[in-house]
Amino acid sequence: MSKIYWQLFYHFVWKTKNRLPLISEEVGETVLRCIRRKCDDLACTIYAIETVSDHVHMLVSVPPSISLSDFIMNVKGASSHLVNHSLELESPFSWQRGCGVLTISGREKPRVIEYIQSQQRRHESGELWASLECTESDGPVPEERRG
Repeated sequence: MSKIYWQLFYHFVWKTKNRLPLISEEVGETVLRCIRRKCDDLACTIYAIETVSDHVHMLVSVPPSISLSDFIMNVKGASSHLVNHSLELESPFSWQRGCGVLTISGREKPRVIEYIQSQQRRHESGELWASLECTESDGPVPEERRG
């Protein structure tokens, strides 16, 4: 692809298979390390990434030469493979099929970064933004449910 200017921000969220609480501290560190390495390999920029016990949030720029479905397939596949082959777990680790992805404007970027970085606290207190927690297509999120 010839040189082009692009500024694309995507908020991804995906969950563990059956939304089981499979992401311990050790698993989370392995997942994050792998995702960062995969994003470096794909020339993607991560602005924020965080795990909780059953899902991952990430704000990232993905070059337009990479389809979003290929990107998330690579990230999820590499991370589950690494967890299953480098950690001794009682049962296999896997991700649920699919994910949620939203485009984020440059103006919204600081709020979304803060949201992702405060995942542990937000899930403990229930201060969640429905629009940033969606992982399945249930139709558009009504305006009053947005963060």
